[in-house]
Amino acid sequence: MLSVYSHLSNEDIDRAVLERNGIRKPPEPETRLMAARQCRRCMKIIPPTASFCATCGLPLTEEVLASLRELMAFIEGYPGAALLLQPSALDAETERTVRASLRDLRKGKTTLVVSHHPQVLADADRVILLEKGQITAEGTYWELEERGSISGNPG
Repeated sequence: MLSVYSHLSNEDIDRAVLERNGIRKPPEPETRLMAARQCRRCMKIIPPTASFCATCGLPLTEEVLASLRELMAFIEGYPGAALLLQPSALDAETERTVRASLRDLRKGKTTLVVSHHPQVLADADRVILLEKGQITAEGTYWELEERGSISGNPG
């Protein structure tokens, strides 16, 4: 019989006795950590693992905001460098204007663009796909689309 109950400590036994007799409240059940959230800016429902709102681009946690501020401070040290957060809430015409301006700014320069938008990837000379930190494919947008590595309308 000792082997069945040997994992209990005196503290466990005391807590159980106090809870059964109504002297101490049982602990509150843990909240679900993976519950969907709502964006404070645009009120859209966001997947639990998202770092940014897919609609308006709002950083969703203090950690993400701190990383973003650190990145912005780093980029300020490089003349001519720019950080453009994806303006996903733009209408189609404004987005085309932004893309055209970016193409003009990048002419004759080596640039690194990090994006998950097919529209931006279609403008790149070379696309490198990463999955869990590993390179899974490399080529132009059109080569990768032909191989089935990416999908989406580059519109």
